[in-house]
Amino acid sequence: MRVRSTGVLSPGLGAEPRSPLAHGRTRIVLLCALALNQFLVAAAGACVATLGPALRTAMGLSGTALPWAVVVYLLALGGLLLPLRWLCGRIGPFGGPFLVLLAGLWMFVQPSVVIGARLITTPVAFLVLRGVQGVGAAALTAVALVLVARVLPVCGERELAQFGWGAVIVAGVFAGLVIGDRLPVGEWHWAFWTNLPLGVLSGMTTLGLLRANCARKADSHLRTPAPSRPSPLPDA
Repeated sequence: MRVRSTGVLSPGLGAEPRSPLAHGRTRIVLLCALALNQFLVAAAGACVATLGPALRTAMGLSGTALPWAVVVYLLALGGLLLPLRWLCGRIGPFGGPFLVLLAGLWMFVQPSVVIGARLITTPVAFLVLRGVQGVGAAALTAVALVLVARVLPVCGERELAQFGWGAVIVAGVFAGLVIGDRLPVGEWHWAFWTNLPLGVLSGMTTLGLLRANCARKADSHLRTPAPSRPSPLPDA
């Protein structure tokens, strides 16, 4: 018996369904959430640099240990950025990086809450938490690099996004320096508390986008027709 194929392929076979994150209003929401994360990363790095006298008194930091509050953060951010970007590029088209983003948000916001609530008062604990916060910042930045490349496939859009990203980082650094400089010495902890509402807002937005993406993918799989079977031909 000879078998003849119909030559019809199912429209969804062999390819990942397009994510709703790559177009429309959802893309704008995603880019805004990623920009907010980068604003937090830049502000957290700059704010501590202007809180020197207050942190020295509150955490018992010496004059030589004080710069490490910034150095530890930047070392964790710069050292883990490329490995995390490599990891995010190889796990799931969208769901995997979102999970890394949520973990990064938790690692970024949690130390801010602990420091802002004055639950630690030793130099070692403070520097360790700053390192953890730097790891979270590296995760947020790595995910931003991966997702922006996926939702903006056109080169012109990427260049525009890079320009906007630079403006967001500059705004974050400026805001961090102003907040740290304007806060009274006894109110330094509010510089860390400000990360909580912004981090929660970003996390809720990320969860909503992840849920929408998973629902869209599940619906796409349900709507994909079964592959056509080859039709038999009578023997010659």
